[in-house]
Amino acid sequence: MRKRTKALIFLIFIVGAIGSSAWAWKTELVEDVLSTTEIPFHLFYKDEISSVKFLQASNTPKLESISTYKSSIKTIKNYKTLYDIDGLTSKSKTMLINDLEPSFKKGENSLLNSVKITGLYQGTQGWGPILTFSIMDDTTNVNNISYSSIKDEEGNIVLVDKLSNTISNSEYAELPDNFNVYLINKGEERASKSITGDSSILPKKLSLFKTNSVLNSINVDYNNEKINYTYKIGTDKGIRDYTLIQNINTGDFEK
Repeated sequence: MRKRTKALIFLIFIVGAIGSSAWAWKTELVEDVLSTTEIPFHLFYKDEISSVKFLQASNTPKLESISTYKSSIKTIKNYKTLYDIDGLTSKSKTMLINDLEPSFKKGENSLLNSVKITGLYQGTQGWGPILTFSIMDDTTNVNNISYSSIKDEEGNIVLVDKLSNTISNSEYAELPDNFNVYLINKGEERASKSITGDSSILPKKLSLFKTNSVLNSINVDYNNEKINYTYKIGTDKGIRDYTLIQNINTGDFEK
């Protein structure tokens, strides 16, 4: 009703602008103009800014030591075949089999050669290790499939999201026990400061970052020697991503 009232006021304004004389009405000029004029209804209301609070990365479960994570996947590593893997939730095991089976069907000599922790991941379900399953065949190709993971209340591993599926000539490097997790804490602080000083972001987007954004994920990608900090920014056009990349070795951010 409110929009209709405002639209009516706008129509009256157009009529007045065309002319208030009786001539305008008699010649049906007003009717012709109104029939061909596009009414800018967007002037009567503001687009809503998308909320992003529900996309905030969680600290529960919290980040643990690398050695603790490695101990938690010992059951998974005691396998003979893909179908013998234990320690996963039923849903996660089904997802894993569906994802890995195509690689086994490509060659008769394909085998699951290793399961490693190749990084760390913080998302909306908290912190956990990145698990990489490496499949080898009788060629030089290695299929590395990586997942973010957490533990459920019963201690089973939940594969949350598939992060990557690549073919290379080697397995992914395993995250060492002495990896400097302090780099992540300092990196998150520097990431926010880097964004507020980044002239490549449009001023409007930058202002929205300050008022309507959340850190959505941290991806410690040890194999590629980088840490990705991904933010979600709510705008009047929807939710946008902005990712900053930090070099693991130097701690510097890519320009």
